[in-house]
Formats: sequence, C-alpha cells, structure tokens
Amino acid sequence: MKFIVTRTSHCCNYETKPCDEAKEIEIPRYDIRRMTEEEYNRKFGKEYGLWRSEGTNHTTINRGKWIKRQLGIEKVWYIEIKSLEELMSFQDKYGDLVLTRVCFNDEYKEIEIYDSYRE
Repeated sequence: MKFIVTRTSHCCNYETKPCDEAKEIEIPRYDIRRMTEEEYNRKFGKEYGLWRSEGTNHTTINRGKWIKRQLGIEKVWYIEIKSLEELMSFQDKYGDLVLTRVCFNDEYKEIEIYDSYRE
C-alpha cells in the first residue's frame, strides 16, 4: 500500500524529502465541504466566490450532503508498505509514527514521522 509520508518537523512542507525510502508522486488536491453547494454559496460566496468559480470536477458525495472539487495537483512523497512487519521496521528506524488520512485527498493514508512537537 502506498502511504504519503511527512515529518512533523517539516510542518506540511511537501518539498523536503522526509526519509530515505520516499519517492515523489503527484496526487490531486481536493476541497471537500460538509455542506451543499447552495449552503457554501450563501455562507462564503461573497468573501471567497461561488463554489464553482474555482477548481474543476465539481461533484457531490455522501448522497449529496457534501461537495467536492479538485484544486490542482500536489507533489508529495510516498513510501510503499506491504506488511505490518515492514511498518514496524519503518517505526524502528524513524521512531514514533502518526497514521491519518491525507487532509486534501481522502483516497490516501499518511504516515507522519513524529519527530517534533505539534498540537
């Protein structure tokens, strides 16, 4: 399985290679909102523009309750982990890990190398 890999100390900086094993890949950047298009336009339209004024591939998800649009492409680093043993070896090498979903693309999981404080 491919995991996007980051470091806490890099603080959302996808330009710096986070570990020796990392390879660069481009993935879509999405904006997903838990509201309808009409709600977004009513709440944010004056300040940020209407929902469809930015991005591409506008769609609804979660039975029409959420809206989603693509806001370009993001270069990120990934690693391939094929087993729990590989994940444990990666943790032995780099220390504490945080597993999450990528905030701008829910199709990918993220391994964050927790090498600095955040909260």
